[in-house]
Amino acid sequence: MDMIRDSVTIALDTAIPLIANAFFVKNDGYIHMPFVNRMTLDWESPNAVIVTSDSWNLASKGLFFDDTIGEIAPNVTIPAMPYKDISNAAGFQNFISTWSIDAFFQAGLSISPIGGWRNATETNGTWSLTTSTVGGILPGIADAYGAD
Repeated sequence: MDMIRDSVTIALDTAIPLIANAFFVKNDGYIHMPFVNRMTLDWESPNAVIVTSDSWNLASKGLFFDDTIGEIAPNVTIPAMPYKDISNAAGFQNFISTWSIDAFFQAGLSISPIGGWRNATETNGTWSLTTSTVGGILPGIADAYGAD
């Protein structure tokens, strides 16, 4: 057990930081998205990782951008990130803000523009597209734009 614990400690304290730091230095803090031509993620962490007896917390900021245009930060305030929701016992928790989502879609639509319109009053068989329909993936949309 001691040998396993010591090996894990060495990996966490030495090997993983060396590998991660070498990766970020080599790429100058950018992660090029291989599955989307021209999209890059400028990733940074403003603070060191917070490690407690029952969690590992890392705040990071990710700005997606189109390589041909360059970095353009979204015009929204980055919300405070909750490090851990103690009311949710999930083993893995993640928080993605509207800032990163806006940056992702801004870059994505720059690379591959799409267009179309769906009228909420139209029905497609048994369902219609309303704010309640998409509320599960966009919480708060009904509060901002009205229910249905």
